Amino acid sequence: MSAICVDETPEVALQSEEKPCLFWVGLYLQDRAYGGREESGWYYDCGELVTDHSIYAEYCGGLTPSCHLTHEAAQAARDQMAKGIEKLNEGRRDISSVLSEGRYGVEIHEDALPPFYPEHRPRYE
Repeated sequence: MSAICVDETPEVALQSEEKPCLFWVGLYLQDRAYGGREESGWYYDCGELVTDHSIYAEYCGGLTPSCHLTHEAAQAARDQMAKGIEKLNEGRRDISSVLSEGRYGVEIHEDALPPFYPEHRPRYE
């Protein structure tokens, strides 16, 4: 799946005192995974990037993953993309349910869209 980098005013991003970065917006299938038996069992949040073009076309208004120079622009893109997500999540249980098969959500990530997260399975501490 190819992503589009939206051309915004680079001057705005470069005037910032912070290290410049890109803000990526994409659709994820979010869920919880079993972490282990410690403390009567624990779970962690995980997600997988959706790469099916038909889902973006039907439920995200044709918008696909995109990158932005400002967090505000990324939030606007996320809000626009998320308008059809309720219909996509119809009949899906909350991720806190043991019967959950995940729920779709639009997320913003800095510098890159990970294909899945977390990168490494967390350890109980």
